[in-house]
Amino acid sequence: MSKQTKYLAAVICGLIAAIVEFNSIDPQKPMVIIIVIAFPFGFFFPKQPWRWPVIIGLCFPLFNFSAFILGAEPQYFQVIQAEYPRIQYNIMRVLETSIALATAFLGTYAGVLTHRFLRKKSQ
Repeated sequence: MSKQTKYLAAVICGLIAAIVEFNSIDPQKPMVIIIVIAFPFGFFFPKQPWRWPVIIGLCFPLFNFSAFILGAEPQYFQVIQAEYPRIQYNIMRVLETSIALATAFLGTYAGVLTHRFLRKKSQ
């Protein structure tokens, strides 16, 4: 598999997870999806694993920034605004989605550790 194909797959997976997060009310489902998406990248491509969470995790703020520019609000924010009407959706709310970067690191490095454990076990 070429480098470009791997990077394209990471971007597509990150965008899919960002779309799920944007349309989700609860935060657990998108975070589990990030871990499930990032894990195989760490497992199958363990060299320089920092690349995968950066690509996958940055899809969230980029997608949310694009939606913000277009005037769309995420599903979870509409629920929050119903309860607290004075809260406004602004650029700081978009930057909050960068927490996905930490979750992507968790999933990727869990894949790397599993790969190393299984490799040592088989030797």
